[in-house]
Amino acid sequence: MTQTGGLVILYAWLIFAALLAVLGYLLLRHEQDPLQDLARSRPDDGDAPPGTRPATSGQDEPLADK
Repeated sequence: MTQTGGLVILYAWLIFAALLAVLGYLLLRHEQDPLQDLARSRPDDGDAPPGTRPATSGQDEPLADK
């Protein structure tokens, strides 16, 4: 081992734990409620009044029965 004792190994474990903590935070954090995103107007909506949904391209419509 080096003359620093176990200090290098301790620093390596601390860096590893910090990276795991950041990864865990990013993966386990709660996302914002999607319904709040719909109620909020977006900057690219132009003159749309608040609380209205922008026009869609038809992708959100259910499929028709054949």
